[in-house]
Amino acid sequence: MLLLDVEEQPIEMPKYKQKVPYSGKKKRHTAKYQILANAKTRKILDVFNAIGATHDFVIFKNSLAKIFGKEVKIYADKWYQGIQKIFPNAKIPKKATKNHPLTE
Repeated sequence: MLLLDVEEQPIEMPKYKQKVPYSGKKKRHTAKYQILANAKTRKILDVFNAIGATHDFVIFKNSLAKIFGKEVKIYADKWYQGIQKIFPNAKIPKKATKNHPLTE
């Protein structure tokens, strides 16, 4: 059972190519770090970094997380919509919509 999440950390504004690491979500220049950990042993298996403007699912597709078998259970947050196409056993929380809010 694997846990998957991305953390975003602010960085100093670069002198050149300032648009590349700019994160519209955080409204500043950032670097993202994807962490893949084993849920039982709590050991970190993989850390992958990218610039702040990169989507979480794109980081996942480019990282080493693809080397695991399709039978592995992965728990990820809602930013990984579409992960079930790669890993059928992946679990992500359901998203609430305006017409269908989440129940207790």
